Amino acid sequence: MFFQWEQFFFSFLILGPYLMTYAWSLSFWVRLFAGFVALSQATTQVLMWGDSEASKMFDPANPFGHRSQTYLALCIGTGVSGALFSAFAEPVGLLVMQLWGAYAIYTWSRVAAENFSPPIPSTYPFGPQGGAGQLNDSSEDGHWVPIVITVSSICVAIFISQGFLKWPRSLIHLMAGTMGACAGAHVTVQAIYFYWTNHGRNGALVYGLLVENRTQWCTDPSSCQIFYSSFFVLVIVSLITQYFVHAGEQLAKPPKPFEPKKFKHPSEGNPCMSLECGEGTAEDQQEPEVDDGNCMTKCLGKQDPENTWSSNLGTPSSAWIFLTLVVVLSCAATYAFSFFVFWGNGTNTNFFVGLLYILTNAFCLWSIIEFFLTTLWFHVIRLVLGMPPLPRRDFSRGLPRTGRTILSYCLLSRQAESSEETFKTACDAHLANLDPNARITTAVVSVSSALSVVQCEMDCRDTCRERIRQVLSRELDSLLEAFPEGLPQASDASGTAEVPRWKIRQSVKTVLEKLPDGGHDRTDFWMGAMESEKSAPSLHEAMKARIDEAAMHFVYLHRNCKILKKPGQYQDLMVLGSTGSNAAYTYLQEDYGDMGRRFGSECFGFEANVTDDTADKCAASFQAAKQTLGERGREDVL
Repeated sequence: MFFQWEQFFFSFLILGPYLMTYAWSLSFWVRLFAGFVALSQATTQVLMWGDSEASKMFDPANPFGHRSQTYLALCIGTGVSGALFSAFAEPVGLLVMQLWGAYAIYTWSRVAAENFSPPIPSTYPFGPQGGAGQLNDSSEDGHWVPIVITVSSICVAIFISQGFLKWPRSLIHLMAGTMGACAGAHVTVQAIYFYWTNHGRNGALVYGLLVENRTQWCTDPSSCQIFYSSFFVLVIVSLITQYFVHAGEQLAKPPKPFEPKKFKHPSEGNPCMSLECGEGTAEDQQEPEVDDGNCMTKCLGKQDPENTWSSNLGTPSSAWIFLTLVVVLSCAATYAFSFFVFWGNGTNTNFFVGLLYILTNAFCLWSIIEFFLTTLWFHVIRLVLGMPPLPRRDFSRGLPRTGRTILSYCLLSRQAESSEETFKTACDAHLANLDPNARITTAVVSVSSALSVVQCEMDCRDTCRERIRQVLSRELDSLLEAFPEGLPQASDASGTAEVPRWKIRQSVKTVLEKLPDGGHDRTDFWMGAMESEKSAPSLHEAMKARIDEAAMHFVYLHRNCKILKKPGQYQDLMVLGSTGSNAAYTYLQEDYGDMGRRFGSECFGFEANVTDDTADKCAASFQAAKQTLGERGREDVL
């Protein structure tokens, strides 16, 4: 990076030790900082190598002379673009770290090979005493070119191979830590140089410690040798520090790290088991849980459409293409904005303010460009390919066996009024979503603790069931009055019957709309129920049984613990609904300590998570109340 403003060295005092400590992690921030500093200094090196006047430092504020404004904007734009690409993809960040670390080793090895006295041609107008010198030792360069090409080729080959091979994480961390130690040590030495010598404060260190300008900063052999030794000492210190930091992080990790797993209850042999469908197929049991393919197979290889688990854990290739376009356009916009800042020719621009402006613009432009591409992508698909129709299915005759549904209302209440409002809402939803095949259940899952509130909730369950019976009984009486012999035979596909089904449905809807509550939203429920019971000996008795069944599908479940709150309520309900098991196997004491629960204990019940809030605090009455609640709520669990 350019150091015509010495404020930037303050950041090197932080960035250097940070990279020396955490380079192995290849975290987002490590890649972001490494990409910015490495690419900006690499641009400096290229400009100095390609322009003979680039290293002639006439003015520290204008290190490139009359080209300073353009060159400074190029380097800053390249640095920000490198930061975005490095942070975007880990392989890119690793490549930048490797090349930067290799370049740091090459810089100091080149200086050491010249005995810390870089040759300066006598024809160059600026020598060590005059300010700066231009190297022209092409004979020496010939020995280093093969080494540089070989090392760079190895780094690029490792980068490309990650598209075809899946490297072990430990090896990736090792490469990042090793080369990151060199890069971080080089950044730290640049900061030390700035505070060590007057050259750094007065502007001699304008471009950074690079190979092309080593005559500017390696002017005193003894001091240069001290910096050389400091570099390698810092590399060793960095490697040792990273080892202990990595080891400490491994020790701090929980003994059971989180890994996404498909649901498989220990009491069942197959994760696809349900109460109605029975056990799944052998193919379901053998389905791999994680797709461990490489980048190329994930993007171009044939995907298994049946393995939805691994596809949900992975990122589609189209998403990577989209994000790559976002990064490319963000970098292009960053380049444009870099030229809007006045960097050279006696500017009063504060370096940090200008850099902060560019970085803020880059992240803001990312969001704007992402929204723009999303909109453009949507309209291209809409106009060229057309919008695909959304999947639709007709459930007017009831849900299939594979479509069992539970409407869940999670409740944590400290007042009876709150519980009553929740139950009223749940009851309204249950009445509006009745299924003629009785495959929709409404469950209020509570973790309320106060005994008086829990008792109120149990009473609310019974009240809601009675309300369901009353509403449906009133509607049944009206329907049987209008259709005493049941619904007429609807026309089939051949149209042999006289009355089409839609006309029958309209007649049922008309009858329901005349009621005070206006139950026309249950038209399909009554149509399906009366059609399925048309051959029953007594239609009235059969429909009464349907009403009782609909009321019993409104359930109240009290959870015996509060751990994980709503996610825990949902998971225990899903386990109960899909397997019929009320035994706990997650959120156990060995994982959560005293807050956890015993393996095999009941998930729902009233044995725990109930506190006595009565005035007398009688233990016998409290236990009797809990036992009564357990007996009343047992039918909902079983």
